[in-house]
Amino acid sequence: MSRAAMRALALAICLESVAFALPAEAVGVEQQISLPAGTLQDALISLAEQVHVSIGMPGSLPHLQVRAIRGSLTVHEALRRLLIGTGYVAVAAGPNVWRLEHAPALTTPIPRHIPEAGTSLGIIPAPVPQADIVVTAAKRSDPLDRTPIDSAVISGLMLSRLSSLPDSAAVASLDSSLALSNIGPGRNRPFLRGVGDSPFNGETQSTVAVLLDDARVTFNAPDPDLRLIDIDRIELLKGPQGPLYGTGALGGVYRIVPARPQFDNIDASASVGVETLSHGGAGVSGSAMLNLPILQDTLAMRAVAYGGTEPGWIDNDRPHGDNNNGSKLSGLRLALRWRPDADWNVDLGGTLQCLRVKDSQYVPDTGYVTAKRSRSGILPEPHDNDFTNIRLGITGRIGDVDLFSTTSWTAHEVDSALDASPAAATFGMAAPILFHDDRMYHVFNQELRLTSRGDGLRWMLGGSFLRAVTDMEAELTGPNQPSMTVGTLDQEAREWALFGDLGVDLSPLWAVEVGTRLFATDIRNEQTDATEMRLLKSRRRGVSPSASLIYKPNPQHYYFLRAASAFRPRGLSSFAPLSQSEFASDELRSLELGGRWHSVDRTFSTEGVIYGSRWKDIQSDYLLPSGLVATRNSGRALIYGIDALAKWTFRQDWDLSGGVSWQHARVEKPAAGLEIAADRPLPVVPAYKAHLSIERGFPLGAWRGDVGLHGVIVGPTHLSLDPALDRRVGTYGTLSLSTYATRGPWHIGLTVQNMLNSHAETFAYGNPFSFPQARQSVMLRPRAVMLNLRWH
Repeated sequence: MSRAAMRALALAICLESVAFALPAEAVGVEQQISLPAGTLQDALISLAEQVHVSIGMPGSLPHLQVRAIRGSLTVHEALRRLLIGTGYVAVAAGPNVWRLEHAPALTTPIPRHIPEAGTSLGIIPAPVPQADIVVTAAKRSDPLDRTPIDSAVISGLMLSRLSSLPDSAAVASLDSSLALSNIGPGRNRPFLRGVGDSPFNGETQSTVAVLLDDARVTFNAPDPDLRLIDIDRIELLKGPQGPLYGTGALGGVYRIVPARPQFDNIDASASVGVETLSHGGAGVSGSAMLNLPILQDTLAMRAVAYGGTEPGWIDNDRPHGDNNNGSKLSGLRLALRWRPDADWNVDLGGTLQCLRVKDSQYVPDTGYVTAKRSRSGILPEPHDNDFTNIRLGITGRIGDVDLFSTTSWTAHEVDSALDASPAAATFGMAAPILFHDDRMYHVFNQELRLTSRGDGLRWMLGGSFLRAVTDMEAELTGPNQPSMTVGTLDQEAREWALFGDLGVDLSPLWAVEVGTRLFATDIRNEQTDATEMRLLKSRRRGVSPSASLIYKPNPQHYYFLRAASAFRPRGLSSFAPLSQSEFASDELRSLELGGRWHSVDRTFSTEGVIYGSRWKDIQSDYLLPSGLVATRNSGRALIYGIDALAKWTFRQDWDLSGGVSWQHARVEKPAAGLEIAADRPLPVVPAYKAHLSIERGFPLGAWRGDVGLHGVIVGPTHLSLDPALDRRVGTYGTLSLSTYATRGPWHIGLTVQNMLNSHAETFAYGNPFSFPQARQSVMLRPRAVMLNLRWH
């Protein structure tokens, strides 16, 4: 076949997708091939350029993650390995031209000879198994089942089935080790694997590092509650991640990975949704996405916009309010990807989200949890959360080394109001008064790292700089009286670090990985109250190590033993008396034993981890006599537990998945002088949590239908280590239903959350100023019925 004829054939079969028509060698000849883990499109581009063939498919390439492939291989074998588990096979349309097609419904044998044109490659059993899931939060592109860290990956598709505007709560419903405080949208704190310090938004650094793509976007701010629209996946790294992420991250890492711009075709989607609550209001939402190639194979843009009104369900007689805790949301995300050549990508992205909540969502009660979602005599308590992030990422290849650089800047403004009238006399003011807490968080981080491409000896070396600034001003205001400033805080934290990781195969069965982080932190805190000012400066140099021993007897089994640590820097508590305002650094060390197993056809998989941690000098919050919340060191804790997950695809169109987490997370030795009982449970984290989902797909005339049930049960929790703040919340559960139908570009979905309309209590706090007078409860959101129409 002539080169011109070959190009014509490649163009004919690649209707809308990407095609590469270059000179080619015989497909039966083995060639040295190296494909890094990443997206299917990037892998196909790299393969086509390395072996000089054309690859394409009718329609658009799916956005799938594939594992790394390296070695001396034929094109046939490279494609077969690349496509295992993706739901696609490769068809030889000529000596040097390949077409991707959906996998057949029945298992086909793997041909051992070089196929003729039209022969199907790959072995895809029925039902189509799950593709290898790639984890990059560990700063390497490794398959999930070959990552020696307790990890979880949740796809954006799974989240979209739960809500039209999915958030962190949707992620928590799909992972048993992730817990959230439930103060309200934009106010919550996330916790992983039993590491709970306090649900209150004090000055302490969060125990979970939140990342947007590769940019760290939080330090001591609450979860920004970014809506997970057009998201590729969520990655959770559980347990201390000090060697990888430095200060904080005692409980782990929560990473949001947006879908990236694609070069091959114009893509667009739009959705509109309506929602009603059985006891509450109604809301609408909408989103749109546009992927636009600007320069062929060189420059592409992806833009996402979303917004809506979320209904409230708390009735408040001051001033006028049925369903008074509704909110308004708007967001925008823009990404540009520039590929100057085959080995380099430059990504520029920006994210903006604005959240306005009219009122808080707790209900006061006099000893018993009320079935009514109403309250009286409480001023409206609005909350604003504005989030802005700009990030620049550069990835490339220098010989046999991958280079990665990320630069990020985040501005996060959080403004809250609370009714402080019950404590007015304490401050010498007359009721009614409002407490205004205005905070501005800035986070800048720069990271540069190099990663090897080898298999037997794997290494990663990098450096990073983090600067986090917090400005806080709190004041009391009331009608016909001057405002009173009750506290300010000017805090700056800097960290310089060198980090690295080395992995060595000791034998075909055993491997070790060791990592370390050499860090230097500088902390500057300036605290001011009504009469004086205090300045604290602190400097710390140290090492955060990690080590893993890995046993991999075959491709279906993987076991690991890992030790790691993390710490948080010291600081000042803005509302405590100056003589009691300082708190020390705390540190957590952990040991975990885990394993993963999957069947040969990947229709069944399971994983589990047993872990134990010691947490020294816990930073936690306590209640001052004035009603303000301050921070102190509360002692030493012991945490141990299990985390397990299983997935099963059966009868071709049924999927069953579930997970369970159980943990003993308690104070082992209270700090001297504190009225904290030994063996007191750590705050917020439940004693156990489990989730179970069953889903079935079926034909529905010309449509494809799907129906699923999803249940979650959450064990008992405690509110705080402070005896004056502690409240126990009992076990509760929820049940949700999701149904949807798809035909061509159209998708119609109906979701029912809290199907049984449970009034169970989920959280026992809302306002510190009225907390001593009456129990406060946050109940489950009422039954929500959501209808969503999407075009893609």
